[in-house]
Amino acid sequence: MLEMLMQWYRRRFSDPEAIALLVILVAGFGIIFFFSGLLAPLLVAI
Repeated sequence: MLEMLMQWYRRRFSDPEAIALLVILVAGFGIIFFFSGLLAPLLVAI
């Protein structure tokens, strides 16, 4: 099972641009999730 996951990981994320996209998406969702209480009033004020 672990070998199958490692093969999938190598196939999907061998490209550095794919890893960069994944990091950007995770960071974006994390910022929205953790700072939603602060971002919502700022977006409404704009």
